[in-house]
Amino acid sequence: MDTIRAPRPEHVVLAAAPIAVTLGGRERLLPPLSIRANREWKAKLAAAVGQTWVQFGQADDYGHITGLVAGMTDTMLDLLIEYDTSGALGGREWIEDNATDVEVYTAFKEVAAVAYPPFRDARTMPGLGQALIGLIASVSQARMSSSPGNGAPSPDASTTS
Repeated sequence: MDTIRAPRPEHVVLAAAPIAVTLGGRERLLPPLSIRANREWKAKLAAAVGQTWVQFGQADDYGHITGLVAGMTDTMLDLLIEYDTSGALGGREWIEDNATDVEVYTAFKEVAAVAYPPFRDARTMPGLGQALIGLIASVSQARMSSSPGNGAPSPDASTTS
C-alpha cells in the first residue's frame, strides 16, 4: 500500500536547506528560492553578467575598466538583495554599513552555487566555472544584440522553452 504524504508547507521546505553567508561578521541563514522564483532571479543574474561582460569587451581604457570592476560589488549586492525575499540578510542599508566587499562577493558565490547547482561542482572541476560564466555571458550578449535598441534584453529573451 502506497502512502501519500501531504505537501509540506513552503516555509518548511525553504527552511530545510538555508544558505549560510557571513555579512558584517555575522552568519546569516538565507532561505533558498523556489524553482519559479529562482528562475526569475537567474534571468536577472544572466542579464547583469551579460551586460557587464559586454561592457568589459567594449572598455577601451583603464578608467573604464576600473569603474566596471568597482561597480561589480554594487551589482552583486543588488542581486543578493533581490534574492533575499525573506529579509534574512538585514537589508541594503545594514549590509552597506557593516559588510565588506569580500563578504558580499563570498555571499554572492554561495547564492549562485545554490541557484545554479553545477556551480558547486565548478569549485572542484578546473575550468568548469569559467566555462559556465562564459556560457551565461555569451547567451546574454546574443540576447542583447538581438533586442530592441535600448541595449536591454527583450522580455522574450528570458523566457524558457
